[in-house]
Amino acid sequence: MGSEDFAQLVGELYDGVTDPQGWAKVLCRLAAYADSDAASIMLWRREDSMALIGEYAGLPDQLLIDYREHYDKEDPGRYFGDKVKRGEWYLDERELGLPFIRKSSFYQDFLKRYELDSTMVTPMLKGVHIDGFLSLSARAGKRDQAAVVRRLAPLLPHLERASALRVRLLGVAQQQELSALVLDRINFPLLVVTYDKKVLLANALGQQWLALPGNPMSASSPFSSHFTGLLKTATGLNGTRRAAGFIMPLADGSRQFVNAVPLSLPVDGWGDIMPQALVWIHSSDGENRSSDDILKHLFHLTPGEIRVLQQLMNGGSVKEISAVLEISESTTRTHLKAIFSKMNVSRQAELQRLLNRLNVVI
Repeated sequence: MGSEDFAQLVGELYDGVTDPQGWAKVLCRLAAYADSDAASIMLWRREDSMALIGEYAGLPDQLLIDYREHYDKEDPGRYFGDKVKRGEWYLDERELGLPFIRKSSFYQDFLKRYELDSTMVTPMLKGVHIDGFLSLSARAGKRDQAAVVRRLAPLLPHLERASALRVRLLGVAQQQELSALVLDRINFPLLVVTYDKKVLLANALGQQWLALPGNPMSASSPFSSHFTGLLKTATGLNGTRRAAGFIMPLADGSRQFVNAVPLSLPVDGWGDIMPQALVWIHSSDGENRSSDDILKHLFHLTPGEIRVLQQLMNGGSVKEISAVLEISESTTRTHLKAIFSKMNVSRQAELQRLLNRLNVVI
């Protein structure tokens, strides 16, 4: 690649910061420049060393399904996430060795089936819980991994900067999306707060709540430690991210329920780089609220997922839900898996507790 082509690729990389289609185009160009067949954003989750596939170009859809449902836990690269430093590469042929690769079911039964049985990965972005990597895949023997590393070295600083900009921009976009929701539709105090108590967004009622004396955001509040613990739980600093809440008695004898759920960017490949919590407050006598807007905007549930959730909360089994909604049982299970993932719960009882905290009618 000449200097003009390199400059064009760098320009496209930064253009992709604001344009998802442009970012996909850059991944295609990176794959070609690196003598590779596919390029993807891989996320490495520190709490369980799990590798997740985010944005991608050149990967067959069936490969993504197989990886997610059968092979993600067998990926040997997941154990190298904390060992590869900035500017360095994980090269499977070097780290694992050809004898291991030839015996590995992950390679022989899975990757080789798609002719993508050679992988090289480099860090792009470090998050609080999850780190982002660029992964380049190719058919074994197609490329010289060491030569590709040398060729991509001048591009890595631009890749890191563009990735950081993309995450920040998506954070702003999400705040704008939530802003329209919280200002126009939500009739209770609602805030977006980071793990370290920085308020990124609040509706008018949320701002009024922040101004009240004894607010748990204040270090002098007797409930400050409760609020800190709530944020740590919702953003994953205490382990697995999950919903949390506590009861705060008021001077007039009434009570407020302070609740938080994990809030992630609704964009594949970048969801957990910026851990935030959605915090809302309601009183014990607060009225129930219609669920559709909250579930759609706060958890990014699709209309189909909302319908399945409504049937589930009415006591329906997979078979019964499928019959009522006239969809296949496989589709119902897919919707349920998405619901549990988006709402950060692992059991139906946790889901019911979360909906009770939201004080919504399903």
